Amino acid sequence: MLIKNQNKNLKQLVILTGVILPVFILCSLGINLNRACAQTDISQDKKARQFAEDMAKDRARLKEESFKKLTLEVQNLRKYNEQLELKSKELYLKLEDLKEQIRDKESLDVAFKKANADCVLLKQQKHDLLNEIDEISRMFQSKEARLYEQQAVSYVKAKAYDLAITAFENSLKLNPDNAQAHYTVSLLYQQVYQDKKKAVAHMKEYLRLTPQAKNKSEAQYIADMLSGDLYDTGGVLEWKKE
Repeated sequence: MLIKNQNKNLKQLVILTGVILPVFILCSLGINLNRACAQTDISQDKKARQFAEDMAKDRARLKEESFKKLTLEVQNLRKYNEQLELKSKELYLKLEDLKEQIRDKESLDVAFKKANADCVLLKQQKHDLLNEIDEISRMFQSKEARLYEQQAVSYVKAKAYDLAITAFENSLKLNPDNAQAHYTVSLLYQQVYQDKKKAVAHMKEYLRLTPQAKNKSEAQYIADMLSGDLYDTGGVLEWKKE
């Protein structure tokens, strides 16, 4: 009888161990999984912040290079202006001297034509230099806009939507004709901040810039629904490309 009771207790112990042990293992796995997820989130946040810092350094470097280039071109322009003034003074003195030395009308006309041609040439050189400076300025502005846009796309992929909106807005200040940026920032305003007014404004700008867009019907539908305050903002944010 004692042996039977012992066997019975042993079986109960085995059954109890078979129930408790799996539960204990599952709980341990759940705790470790939560710790791993937390560490992953922290790692992704550090990477996003590090990326933002790197992009800020690149933007600062680009601005510094642009400023140095423009400063050099302005200095060249000032030199050309000084040369123009000096040449004008020289021509004036020559013409005054020619008036005293040349009495023949034909010779005097030739001298005036030559002086006028020199003045025209110098003015053209000044005009060309100004155009070159404008071109350089537009080029660096375009590069900076693309840098902001690349930064914004990276923030979207990292789900740092508030930073993405700021980067897109900075890009659009430099290049307001970037249709794709208007489209994406419209979705961001709609789904992140529920700011229908800004979302509609950017979507309408996208439609204005791309009247033949493949997703024109979809974009128009979003703009109309947001304008009527009827659109369901629970959709998935996407980076659409033509």
